[in-house]
Amino acid sequence: TYTLFYSNDNGQSWEPLESALTTPLINLPISRLRGGDQALLRILATDGVNTSQDDQDAPMTIAQKPPEVRILTPEDGAQIARGQALLLRGQATDLEDGALDGNALEWTSDRQGILGRGRLLSASGLSRGLHRVTLRARDSAGASTTTAVEVEVLATPLVVQAAVDPVVLIGGTLALDGTASTGEGLL
Repeated sequence: TYTLFYSNDNGQSWEPLESALTTPLINLPISRLRGGDQALLRILATDGVNTSQDDQDAPMTIAQKPPEVRILTPEDGAQIARGQALLLRGQATDLEDGALDGNALEWTSDRQGILGRGRLLSASGLSRGLHRVTLRARDSAGASTTTAVEVEVLATPLVVQAAVDPVVLIGGTLALDGTASTGEGLL
């Protein structure tokens, strides 16, 4: 049987790619390999008693891979009321860097610009209307990937609070005070 190993640092560290292979031929997608300019393959062969290995003679260059990014919340098409905070939660991984966080993740709105950075963010003060919220992940090599959802910020419903004088004489004038009302719309 054969076991295939990979190194992207000229053999300083090795990671197993495939094991228990029964033929010396394998179709290996490059997309599975971490990038680097000192990449090597190693094959280990055994018949159960004897074991032998061989390393690739010269290093090769494997292109760096861009990060993979996902928005976990909100869902595409979500709606919130104006004034309500929008919870943004996402994740990104990079084949070379692993999990990305902090400044590597940037949230933006097409209407309001940068909302913040990190895997978890609470965005408040969003203007009324449709927002395209984008999460951009950038790895240490500068490669970036984006994904986006649309979120609609709805008008705050109008809640009328009218204070009235408790006693009004017949033929008198009824005064209404609506200054305690909240929301958007014509009162």
